[in-house]
Amino acid sequence: MKPAFSKPTGPRDLFATFRTEGYAGLQLKGGQYAAYLDAPERFTADWGADPALTTALITMGGLDPDGIAALRRIIAFAAAVRALGSVAA
Repeated sequence: MKPAFSKPTGPRDLFATFRTEGYAGLQLKGGQYAAYLDAPERFTADWGADPALTTALITMGGLDPDGIAALRRIIAFAAAVRALGSVAA
């Protein structure tokens, strides 16, 4: 199995098909998880608790105070949804 992929598509299509397409996990772009940053429990309710859904979270930003605050939100979200750094095939 391929370890992960990222494709500019909505979560519904992405989450429903990644395994049948031969992928073991997903690397999500910011737009695919940003709406859930402050509500990780809603992410889990909407999409399930499979850590493969959030194998990696792509983020961009500076290391100024605002960028660091944004990164901390992403890290908190990742911890809450049990994001993985890698997925075993």
